[in-house]
Order: sequence, then structure tokens, then C-alpha cells
Amino acid sequence: MAKLQAEPLPLSDSQKRWVLFGIGLGVFMSTLDVGIINVTLPTLVQAFDTTFPTAQWAALSYQLVSSSLVLGATRLGDMWGKKSLYQAGLIVFTLGSLLCGLAPSIEWLIAFRALQGLGAVFISGLGLAIITEVFPASERGRAVGVIGSVVSLGIASGPSAGGLLLNWSGWHSIFLINVPLGIIASFLVARVVPPSVRLPGKQKFDPFGALLALLTLSSFGLGMTSGQSQGFISINALVLLSIAALSFATFLVVEAIIEQPLLELHLFRNFQLSMSLLSGWLVSIVLGGGLLITPFFLEQVKNYPIAKVGLLMAVSPVLTGLTAPLAGRLADRFGSQLINSIGLGLMIAGCLGISTFDAQITEFGYVSRYLFYGVGLGLFLSPNNTIVMGSVPRNRLGIASGLLSLSRTAGNTVGVSLIGAIFGGLVASVAAGADVSVAPPEAIVVGFQGTYRFAALVLSLAAIASISRFHNLRSWTALSQTLRGFFRFTRQPKIPTYHLQALRSFVQLSQNPRDLNALNDLEEGLSHTDIYQASREYIKSHPDVLQIVQERYLAPAPDLDALLNYATDSLGYVYAFYMKKSGLNPELVGQVKIEDDNSYIRLRLRQTHHIHHIITGFENDLAGEVGLHAFYLAQTRSPLSVAAIAIGIVYTLHSKEDLHTIITRIHQGWNMGLKARPLLAQKWEENWQQPLSAFRTELGLKALVAKHSLSSLTNSGSNTDGW
Repeated sequence: MAKLQAEPLPLSDSQKRWVLFGIGLGVFMSTLDVGIINVTLPTLVQAFDTTFPTAQWAALSYQLVSSSLVLGATRLGDMWGKKSLYQAGLIVFTLGSLLCGLAPSIEWLIAFRALQGLGAVFISGLGLAIITEVFPASERGRAVGVIGSVVSLGIASGPSAGGLLLNWSGWHSIFLINVPLGIIASFLVARVVPPSVRLPGKQKFDPFGALLALLTLSSFGLGMTSGQSQGFISINALVLLSIAALSFATFLVVEAIIEQPLLELHLFRNFQLSMSLLSGWLVSIVLGGGLLITPFFLEQVKNYPIAKVGLLMAVSPVLTGLTAPLAGRLADRFGSQLINSIGLGLMIAGCLGISTFDAQITEFGYVSRYLFYGVGLGLFLSPNNTIVMGSVPRNRLGIASGLLSLSRTAGNTVGVSLIGAIFGGLVASVAAGADVSVAPPEAIVVGFQGTYRFAALVLSLAAIASISRFHNLRSWTALSQTLRGFFRFTRQPKIPTYHLQALRSFVQLSQNPRDLNALNDLEEGLSHTDIYQASREYIKSHPDVLQIVQERYLAPAPDLDALLNYATDSLGYVYAFYMKKSGLNPELVGQVKIEDDNSYIRLRLRQTHHIHHIITGFENDLAGEVGLHAFYLAQTRSPLSVAAIAIGIVYTLHSKEDLHTIITRIHQGWNMGLKARPLLAQKWEENWQQPLSAFRTELGLKALVAKHSLSSLTNSGSNTDGW
């Protein structure tokens, strides 16, 4: 990798974290608004009594302005200082959001969205440059990874956030939500971001180059949009794309001869920079096209409701967001080029897996294939961005950040048109020329499979560009040394087998949440982690729990027939009735040898698990188990409970379980656990005769279980064991 020439500004670790948060908040707003508008378009058609093509300009105006002005904006950042222009971008974006929320007509909304796009130019174009200035090379990968996670989070949450805000308070709210966020981000940037470095000497802006760049990018964007809707041989598309080609050629000539150009073409002599931008552009083509065609498969082939489509579409961005910080750390340790290339390999494997989708594909099959795609994208983005930002001098960070933003938006534009045209052509070839919107499912499947095979080909070109950066003997020597270090690292106990055991058990439970053996294996795998140990220390921080742990209190398995002699409102009677009706045996709890505090807590929780169901009121079904684990999470901070909750949510993707019920139980369990006394501190077996109502009053649970009647517990008819 080329030497990172951008020296960091001297800041403490705390200051750098605040800079990362302030810049990240602005980036999140700008990426959120890219997707949040799409779900609102049908509502805008009705609200303003307009047509859908007209309403689409509310999205297009933002995208065209934010992509067309990026080179000029980032050049100004290098000249005048990145911080001041980033602040200006936040202010303009926030003001544009406020005006959008108050727009009296669709025409005004389109204009105010363009104003939003103007602010977004400086936010997306300069944010990464500021991060590169602030963080040293040894930390830069992680910082860029965090920004990559923020971008993925904004993309993933845009459609769902838009839907929620529409349901709660109408279309105005999807814009007005940015106002408080923008004010907070502006305040943070003003307080924590240090002044940026400006170019030395007297600098001149290149207005002619900026105008040509604007003409090139805007006509290209409009031409691709027109080609997608009217065909690429239509007069509008041909004229616009011809203007784009002519203005681009003129732009290159002007930039080559002018003394202080908008874009210094000699930067592209840097092979690392050029190949990284090329691979990023190719990846963006696949991303833009994939987001376009996947809903057709999920809706027209699988007949999924919109809510489920949105949830499945969020899988890949969420995985990317979770992987990006890890990719940054790995890049700092093993080099960005290696991690970047591995990411592309995983993406290619993911696309080939996705190209096998048919009408019989299950939700689990969907998620498992997109796992490779999303993780691969996370491993690609952050290291690739780090390579680009590290390939230019410090006083050219703004333009490098702008080139990254431009490669992403231009790639998305090409992807939507190119991938959309290929998909539509393949579908039409099978469906006798029918449009995608009315084509039969089998035609959609053929088009979807063929298009993702083409996507794998595009990513293969990106991989070639990425690998070509190892273009000399020194680079290949460094690569071989890095690979040897990487494999030595994987053989060390830093990636132990119990982590793999936990991961394997998580996958098994995602398919069958009632697999108790897998659950025990999951807990065993997690028990060796630092976070598990920390949760046990947190549990023992409560004096009552610490006392019972030190005492090692245990009680023999109860006689259920004897417990049925107690009053019908007693804990003993309800517990015995519950266990018998569910076909459960209190003696059949997982055997745990008590060797220390942790093993005692594991055994005690297993012994009293069904008592906790009864006390809290959570049913003995999947939703009830998830709710109880949310209760445990509030009281124990246990990673096992985090995994159980995640398993419950994932299981809804390929089962008839209701996601809304799962989310409701999580909310109820968490709130209940926060307010209640710790259940682990109770000696239930010494008070079988005590009424349930007395226990709940003592524990602070009475009001919280009002919605969960006892009859629902004892008459549920469940014959399955709990987690």
C-alpha cells in the first residue's frame, strides 16, 4: 500500500471520539435521506395531487445536486478549510430539511430537496477527509470502518424509518426529523473538530472546470434516468448522454492545461488511487442494481408483504455495518489491500449463491447467501476508502473524499440503469416481452438469476483491479508476509474453537429455537468470552445475589404431586400444574458441575427458569422465551440473552412467528427487568405455599404482569420445553 501521507492533527483519544461522533451524525443524516424518500413517494402523490413521475423528482433532485457538485465542493474544502464548509453543509442541509417539511407544493418540495442535496455535497464529500486528518495511520482503518458502518446504517434504516414516521405523523416528519439531528451535529462539529489545513499560497477556484463537471455529471445522471424509463436509444437519452460525453472530454482538456485545476489529473498516475476508485465504482454498480431488482423477486415471486421485504432487504446493510469496524481493525493489522480483496471474494461468492434463488428459496436460505454478500461488502468498503484517502497528500484529502463520493454515486446511477436494463431484458425474453411489473414469477426468477451472474462478473473485474495493485515484487513480498502473519494469527488461540462452537450453535438455533442441545452448546461457547465474565460480575454486584451465590443455595427437585396440595393461587400449585400440563420434568435440568461462581449461576438459572416464566407471566412459547430473555438482559447483561433475542428475530424470517409480537415481548421484558428486584436472589423452593401475588408485589412485578393473565400460562397447552 502507498505510504499514508496525511499526518494526523494532535488530538486526545477522547477528542477524536467526539470528532468521529459529530462527523458520523452528519453522514448518517445525509445517507438516511437517500432511502427515506423512496417509501414516501406514493404518499406525496396523494398529498400534492400529482403524478408519480413528478413526485420522483423529489428523489432525483437531491441525487443529481449531491453528485454533480461534489468535485467543486471538495476542491473548495481543500482551499478554504474542510471544517467551515462541512459546518456550512450541515446548516444548509438542516435548513433544507425544515423547508421540505413545510413545503406547500410538490414544486417547492423538489426545490427544497435540491437545497438539501447542496448541503449533502459538503457532508458526504468532506466528512471522510476530516476523519483522515484527525486519525493517525494506525487508527485510520478503524475510524473509516465506523464511518462505513454509519453509511450502512443510514442506508438500511432509511426505508424502515420512513415507513414508521409516515405511520406516526405523516410525510412532513421524514424531513423534520433532521432538524434536531442537524442542530446537534452542527454544535458538535463547531466544538470538537479542529481547524482544517488549507492549501498553501494563493489559490484560485476553477469555475469553468466546475461548470463542466456540473454539466457532465448532471447530463449523465439525467441521461441514464431517461434511458432507464424511455430506452437508451430514445432521443432524450441519446442527446443527454452525448452532452455528457462532450462536456467530459472538454473537462479533461481544460483540467490538463489550466494552472490550478478543479481536479489534478496527475493524481490518477497513482496506480493505487486509480484502481481503488475503479473497484469502488464497479462495486457501486452492483449495489445500485441489486437494490433495484431484489424487491421484485421478494414481492412477485415469494409474495412477501412490504414489511417483510423491508426487513429482508435490511439484512445485507446491517451485516455490512457490523463488519465494517472489524474490517478497519483487520486492515490496520494486516493491510487494507488484503482485507479489501478478501471482501470482494466473499461478495462474488455471495452473488453466485444469490443467482441460485428460485421460488422455493426459504428466508433462511436468503439470509445465508446474503451473509457472504453483506460481510464481503463490509470487508471491502472501509479498507478501500482507507487506500484512497492514504494515496494523496494531506492538502488533497478533500478532492480524494470527493472522488470516493463521486465513484459511489456514479456507480449507483449506472447500476440502476444497466442492471435494470439487463434484468428487464431477461424477464421480457421469457415472458414474451411483458414488463417486469406484470411478468409471471418464473420469468422474474430467470431474470434475477441471470442478472446476479452478471453482477458476479462485474465484481470479478473489481477483484482484478484490486489485486492488480500488487503490481511489483515488493508488493507481492509484502502480501506473502502479510498472508503468513494472517494465517499465524488464525492458528493462535485468539480465534478459539469455542467461538466457532457458539457461532455453529447460533445458526442451528436460528433454524430450530427449541434445540436444547444447541442452546447448551451456545452457552458453553459464550462462557469463555470476556463479555460473559463481565456479565457474571455485573450479576454479583447486587448484594442479595452475591449472598446466594456465595452460599451456593440449591434445592432438590420438587415433588409435583405434593405441590398440587397447596392452594391454587400459590407458587407451588401453579408451578406443578404448569410443569405437568407442559409435560416437563423438574429433574431433567442440564447437568452443570459447580466449580466456581459462574457454573453455580448457570445451574441455578436452569433450575428456576420455568419459575421465572410463571413469576413474570411470559408464556412458554417463542415470544415468551424472547421476552424472558429480554428480562434477563436487563438484570444480567448476559450475552446469551442477546443471542436468544437475536435468534427469535431471525427465526421470524422463515417461520410463521409474528415479528410484532416478538418486538412487543422484548419491550415488555426489558422494562419489567429494569424495575424488578433480581430473580436470581430468590429462594423460591422455601416458599412454595406463598401466593403468586405476594411474590410479584415483593419483586415489583404486579403492575407489569397485568397484561399476561395466569390462565394464559396454565392453559396454553404448550408441550415444549423452554430455552
